[in-house]
This record gives sequence, C-alpha cells and structure tokens, in this order.
Amino acid sequence: MSTNMTTPIGTASLAVPGSGVARAGLQQTLVTLVRREFWEHRALWIAPLATAVLLVVCALFAHGHVQIDGNDVGDQPFSARQALAVSTIAQGVMWLALNLVMSAVVSFYLIDCLYAERRDRSIYFWKSLPVSDGLTVASKLLVAMVLAPLGVWVLAAVTHVAVSLVFAAHSAFGQLPAHLVAWNTLTWLRVELLLLIGVILGALWYAPITGFFLLVSVLARRNAVMWALGIPIVVPILERIVLGTHYLWTFMAYRVHGIWDILANHGDLKFLRDQSAEGNSHFHVQPIDALLGELHFRAAFLAPDLWLGLIAAAAMIYAATRIRRYRDDT
Repeated sequence: MSTNMTTPIGTASLAVPGSGVARAGLQQTLVTLVRREFWEHRALWIAPLATAVLLVVCALFAHGHVQIDGNDVGDQPFSARQALAVSTIAQGVMWLALNLVMSAVVSFYLIDCLYAERRDRSIYFWKSLPVSDGLTVASKLLVAMVLAPLGVWVLAAVTHVAVSLVFAAHSAFGQLPAHLVAWNTLTWLRVELLLLIGVILGALWYAPITGFFLLVSVLARRNAVMWALGIPIVVPILERIVLGTHYLWTFMAYRVHGIWDILANHGDLKFLRDQSAEGNSHFHVQPIDALLGELHFRAAFLAPDLWLGLIAAAAMIYAATRIRRYRDDT
C-alpha cells in the first residue's frame, strides 16, 4: 500500500514545499514578526501620531487675517486660486513634518533593532523558534521601508483633512477669512498621488542608509548609535585632515538629496511664476499638484545611482542576515 494513503491530509499538505498551507503559515509568521516590531518599538507609531495630534491642536487655536492681492486669473478669482495653492502647500508641509519625525524614529529603530535583541538576550528565545534569520530581518525591512512610510502618508492625509475641517469651522465663525478656506477633491487626490510617489522614491533611494544602519546594529557590541552616527561624521573629517579632500562628504550629501535634484531637473521648476512682466512684482504660487507635469519621474526611477544603491543595500542586508545567524556576544 502506498504511504500516501496512510498519511493524514493536513500533514501531507504541510510537507509539500510551496503549498498553499505553507505559504499561509509563512505569511502568518511574518505578520506576527511585524506585530512584534510595533510592540517592542512603540515610538514607530506613537511619535507620528503625537505629531499629527499636535498639528490639529495648533489648528484649533489658529486665528488671524491674511491679505491676498486680487486679480482674476482665467475663470477663477486669483484669491480663490491662491487659497487652493496655500491648502496644497499645507498638505505637503504636514506630510513633510510627519516624515521628518518618522525618519528620525525609523533611523534609531534600525540602529537598535538587531543590537537590542543581543543586549537583552532575547535573541536566544527568537532563535529557538522555527523562524529564519532572513524572515526576521525581512520583517524589520518591511516595517522600516514599507509600513512606516505608508502609514505616515495615510496619517498625513487624514491630518490635512482634519485641519481643513478645523479651518472651515474657524471660517464659519469668522475667525478666518472665508476666501482662505479652499477645497478641491481632485487637487487633493493629485497631491496625495505626488506624495505617494515621493514615498516610493524615497524608500528606494535611502535603502543603502537602511542597509548600513542594519549592518551597524548587528555588528556593534555596544553604543550602536554612536557607531552609526559617528562613522559618517568622523571618516569625512579624517579624509579632510589626512588627504585634504572631501569626496566622502560630497558623496554623502549627494546620497541625501541627489534624487530630488534629478526629480526636479536640478531645481528648474516653474512652481513660483514671476508676474513682474504683467506689472505685478510678487510671485504667483501654483498648487503643488501642478508639479506632476514638471517633475522628471522617469529620469528619477531610471537613475543609475538609484539602482546601484539598491545593489549596495541588498549586499549590506544580506551581510547583516548572515552575521545575525552566527553573532554571539557571550
């Protein structure tokens, strides 16, 4: 009699590599590992949420008067168009503020995540479970490069809607001029699309920094933060003192803002349009969604430095995974 006839169906399903049951188990394990990261590092969601609440609270106490010069532009009053531009700028500023907070929190999370499990010896418990080092590191990458940026993007959108409602209430009670409160759903969605593209591009461009922080986290025996932040500061200084050059500093500066220069065609944008030719000395501010037609997305996503950085990030992440397997501070 064939052994398959006597083997329980459930057991046979689990034994088949790549089966649906095995994939479901892998997904559930990954979800559990991701939940673990948010349980152990609560600042990942508390800090952005607290910042968003602070922005809404500040909007509650907003008051004042803003004067906007009024000339007609096309079929829409200049003041209404400017109000819409101010609304989109506020939308972008809120996203930027939350991203700055998220970037700081995620950076310290990446530096600490592999170091902390060795410091408190919890790594022995996790290694006793049937969870691979690759899956563990993948869960940390998923949190840092996908879930945290997308979560902040959603939180920024909700925060802008809340602040807009607060401003509308202020306007209804006469605390803000009515012409300053503007809302256009299509424009709002276009700005959100622009910000989402920025999230994706930023996650890809800063992947080498993610890989470097993970590598430092798994290598450092103590003071991981000092090593992660000290190396990028001390090494360029030593290069300047010993060799008299500043190639490393230039490279790191480029790694911070280079992709945004490519996206903006080195700043050659017409976001601020000078109206002096029409006898008006001020600049006319366009809504942010107007940048969708001026930014060079193809050049940014096809930039060789972007893909070279991803290759370097993959190498550092692979090294961190392998080192975690054999790392033992005892």
